[in-house]
Amino acid sequence: MKRFPIAITLSTSCAIILIVHSESKSNLDTLPRIAAVLALGIPLSLCISLIHERKNTKNKIVYILSYVLGAISIVIYYFTLFKSFEMIPMTRYIAISIALYTGFIFIPYLMDRTNFELYVIKISSKFFVTIIYFGILYAGIAAILFTINKLLGVNIPGKYYYYTFLIIAGTFAPGFFLSEVPQKDASFEAKDFPNAFKVLLLYIVMPIAAIYLAILYIYFGKVLITRTWPVGLVSHLVLWYSVICVGIIFFTSPLESNKWVQRFKFWLTKLIIPILAMMFVSIGIRIKAYGVTENRYYVITLGIWVLGNIIYLNFAKAKRNIIIPISLSIIAILCVFGPLSSFSVSRCSQNKRLDNILLKYDMIKDNKVISSKASSAKIPETDKKEITQILMYFNNNHGLKYVKCVPPDFKLDHMEDVFGFSPEDYQSPGSSRTYFAYNMASLDAPMDIKNYDYLFDFRGPRNQPIESIGDSASLKADYNNETSEIKIYNNGKEILNTNIKEFVAKIIEKYPSEKANTINPTDMTFTINNDIADIKLIIYNIYGSLDKFTKEISLDEANFYLLIKTK
Repeated sequence: MKRFPIAITLSTSCAIILIVHSESKSNLDTLPRIAAVLALGIPLSLCISLIHERKNTKNKIVYILSYVLGAISIVIYYFTLFKSFEMIPMTRYIAISIALYTGFIFIPYLMDRTNFELYVIKISSKFFVTIIYFGILYAGIAAILFTINKLLGVNIPGKYYYYTFLIIAGTFAPGFFLSEVPQKDASFEAKDFPNAFKVLLLYIVMPIAAIYLAILYIYFGKVLITRTWPVGLVSHLVLWYSVICVGIIFFTSPLESNKWVQRFKFWLTKLIIPILAMMFVSIGIRIKAYGVTENRYYVITLGIWVLGNIIYLNFAKAKRNIIIPISLSIIAILCVFGPLSSFSVSRCSQNKRLDNILLKYDMIKDNKVISSKASSAKIPETDKKEITQILMYFNNNHGLKYVKCVPPDFKLDHMEDVFGFSPEDYQSPGSSRTYFAYNMASLDAPMDIKNYDYLFDFRGPRNQPIESIGDSASLKADYNNETSEIKIYNNGKEILNTNIKEFVAKIIEKYPSEKANTINPTDMTFTINNDIADIKLIIYNIYGSLDKFTKEISLDEANFYLLIKTK
């Protein structure tokens, strides 16, 4: 607390805010966004603290001003760049987090200091020990709560297990981890290398990496013989293997006196380059066919980072491994901001791809689509599918306003008017569907069932209708899982036939499916009145998907109550 008071205060605040959000039962994402931004302030404050430690700042005004500027930057970030949890804000959030946490690692060693790798090993080992301690502490407290609940009969709601997790993660874990961050004047020598970690690297990780490299070369030979260049999965397999290899080289640097380490590093830094070349060819084929997307951009960028590090390790005479985390931090920021960011490059690539398709059929003039049924009739099914997928990409990730050739306020359901064909038949399976999972929030007050005589419980799978008992044994209710129809009979006569999808549509209208989760009970309750009966439908939870084009609802599961009063 004395060394890093702001970081621990912020982590504790995050836990408190998430608990308050859970207790408020709000569907708004305001509190979670505040918690996420405060969590981003943790590595930022750590970086500022370590900078002051390195410079041995004496001026209190400079010290305080740096934290004030940090706080202002966090506030500006919240209101300008983190307005939702959608793809672009979240990607930027992750990239900034990577840059800041990486900065936390390398800032103490920006000056000329030796054995940076041993410092990182110290930090990493403390991190993993923290996870183990955290897991044991949480499991122990959870076991205590469970035992009190089951043996002593004290009702302990499930939410308290979640709150326990948050409190330990927000208070104990950061305090325990930060307590052993090495001081600015700490020094490390080769003898400080943990023996267990040394055994892990030399006799487990490095042999596995060597075998994996041999397998990749066998596959590379197969590619050359068959002349069928790989696409898809192989890029990721090669990429993550290469990243791990850079990590191995980094962590084994203090062990360079070991002959096995010397041979491994010498051959690995040479043999991995052709494998990376194969990866670039593979991803290049995908880009040529389908353009650049964010995922392909990250594969290419991370591949270039790995290749740059390998070249540096091969040719640099005075190697400083601190270059590896510094370059990663810089690239993380460049990938999400500026004209060369993944978003800008991907949008430009997909717009160009769409224009090229339309040019083949004379459907674009002055960078705008020319609506023509005759022209669109010439488009083959494959290109219609590609056009649809491009528009779906923009709709799901950026917004259709970034499609340059379409009219203003263009929407997906305008496709037939603008492009001359409907998108339903050309979308990828599942690409047009958003999935929802609506659950009724916990009741804070008793459920009002006055004026109703019978309750039918349709929670869980039902293959048979439910019949009333007692004085009115003739009342029967049935729910068909396949058609989503609810039917109610009285004395064999049908008194209600309705589809639960009608009510789900009202929930979706009020709570967009990609945002909602726990819903206020009043918004999950509907009344149906006719001349024969008064009926109340109370949806407990419901899961399914919504087609963006047709607005068709598909239900996977529905659990609900029916309250009925016959007239």
